[in-house]
Amino acid sequence: MIVVVLGASSSEARYADARNLYRFAWTTLGHEADSTAQAAGSGE
Repeated sequence: MIVVVLGASSSEARYADARNLYRFAWTTLGHEADSTAQAAGSGE
């Protein structure tokens, strides 16, 4: 998946927007947000 953010007011806003868009797409595809946080935290 490629996420492109145009017109962000700052660099930090660009990263926040990208994270939110990625999270939206991930959950829209049927994945649970909690399972991604657990997988990232467990090092798998």
